[in-house]
Amino acid sequence: MRAFVEKTIDNVPKLGLVAEGLILLILGIGFAINSPAVTWLWPCRNDPMTGVFLAALLVSYGSGSIFVACTVDWRAATGGGALALVVGFGGFALAIARGVFSGHGNSMLPHAIVLGSIAVGSAYAFYASQTLELSPAPRAPLLVRVALLILAFGLAFVGYGLLAGWHGMLPWRVDVPTATLVGWLFIGFAADYVMTARQGNRSACETLLFGLFVYNSVLVLPLLHGVVMASPDELANLTGNIIGLTATTLFSGYFLWCGYGRTWKLSNAFSA
Repeated sequence: MRAFVEKTIDNVPKLGLVAEGLILLILGIGFAINSPAVTWLWPCRNDPMTGVFLAALLVSYGSGSIFVACTVDWRAATGGGALALVVGFGGFALAIARGVFSGHGNSMLPHAIVLGSIAVGSAYAFYASQTLELSPAPRAPLLVRVALLILAFGLAFVGYGLLAGWHGMLPWRVDVPTATLVGWLFIGFAADYVMTARQGNRSACETLLFGLFVYNSVLVLPLLHGVVMASPDELANLTGNIIGLTATTLFSGYFLWCGYGRTWKLSNAFSA
């Protein structure tokens, strides 16, 4: 079995990660500009910011896929992303399946089937990444690993709050299916952050920081725009989110700048 796993991973070209990333980037841009060619994929959008939020998630994960392909230790950086999809998409699929059996959620069943299938494939990718024997790699700074654990706690808290139906978890309203998907995704990313922080691989940590930087960059301007039209009740929530986004953007940007050129280069995506 180990030989089969290793052969599978060796035959997966890094250009496949680049192609996946480009597809997700295109989908994210489509949600950001509210293009009908893309938005039909997720019809549940009762607030314009929901499309922007989905765009941030897609662009973040897509750019992270490209970043992984560009890292020296790209195999080590694949496990966390696969785990996030297993928990995020798998949790959503199970939640929708439970709703279908109880007489609700039939409209989202096709989405659950597609995302559940991706979760199954991601489970194998995660298993394969944990089976490989990787060579020793540079470790990320302790401050980065501690920060990832703190961020994991915050993501898990927000994710649980969304699943539990708590108000104020996000600075805009989301429908129940979107809250379910995002809630499980946040919990999945929390698991990714914990696993990556424990392993401490520099390439994997920088991949998370890069995804976080892109995610924050997509959201910060729309949130600043929302401050102008926010009610007094919404203003405090928006302000807190903007402060958090700004702080984590500066943190991730600083460490990415410090690590530039040491673990990732664009040419790595086109090498064997």
